[in-house]
Amino acid sequence: MKTDQEIQREVLAALHWEPTLHPDNITVAVHRGIVTLIGTVSSFYERLTAEELTRRVRCVRSVIEDLRISLPKEMLRTDHEILRAGENALQSHTVLQGHTIKIKVENSHITLDGDVDWQYQKDLAFDAVKSITGVKAISNFLFVKPALNAAIIKEDIEQALYRMSEFRDAEIEVRISESRVTLEGKVHTWLESKLAEHMAWASPGVTKVLNKLEIN
Repeated sequence: MKTDQEIQREVLAALHWEPTLHPDNITVAVHRGIVTLIGTVSSFYERLTAEELTRRVRCVRSVIEDLRISLPKEMLRTDHEILRAGENALQSHTVLQGHTIKIKVENSHITLDGDVDWQYQKDLAFDAVKSITGVKAISNFLFVKPALNAAIIKEDIEQALYRMSEFRDAEIEVRISESRVTLEGKVHTWLESKLAEHMAWASPGVTKVLNKLEIN
């Protein structure tokens, strides 16, 4: 098990290794494996990147992100410009076409609303707009519609997890309640936790995944 000081050094190293970040304005504090990021970044994309890189460091239990976005003057955009860029970004993905996805922009804050068939489509819509210049925040309210007559089979999800080499020695319990899946147990890394969540979402009929996996 790493000490807090070791985790802090590795998080700082990870942030400095990423060429899209300017980590000199980010302070990293660690207490019992919980990392707090404090400071300033120049875009919403940088904020997301800093948090994700931190979560990927081994022995990081969770991340408290308290980063403020200070857009450089040359990156400022009007809400209308961000809206047009968002509409174009969403329309560029064929798997999102045919779905009613509404995008609203207010004070550089993007809100996505509407229905999609799968969680990956909801995630893709978020990814499509997260790097748009001038964006300061995104609220993703897209709703995953339950597939008609699709029974969620607990054993199918368990077998999907078992087929992945990452989970051969993990302790993951799958529980089903109507269209909701709950994952409990222990995994080794944040990436394993996200992969297990992704596998659960791949089952037809799932409308919600509660990821209660602990990083051990």
